[in-house]
Amino acid sequence: MDREKLIELFEEYSDLINMGTADDAPSNDWINAAEKALLVSFPADYKWFLNNYGGGDICGGRNI
Repeated sequence: MDREKLIELFEEYSDLINMGTADDAPSNDWINAAEKALLVSFPADYKWFLNNYGGGDICGGRNI
C-alpha cells in the first residue's frame, strides 16, 4: 500500500484508530540504536511510519 493511501485510511477511520504524530515519534538516533541492538535493518516504509506516527492503537487495542 502506498503512503498516501495509508494516510487516507487513517483519516477515513479516525473514529476507530488513534495514531501518534511526528511529535510523538522516536528520533532517528533511537531508530538507528534499535536496528543496531536488534541486528536488523528496518524497511524504509517502517522508518517512514515511525517518523510520522511512532505508533498508535486500533479500537483502543494494544499499541502497534
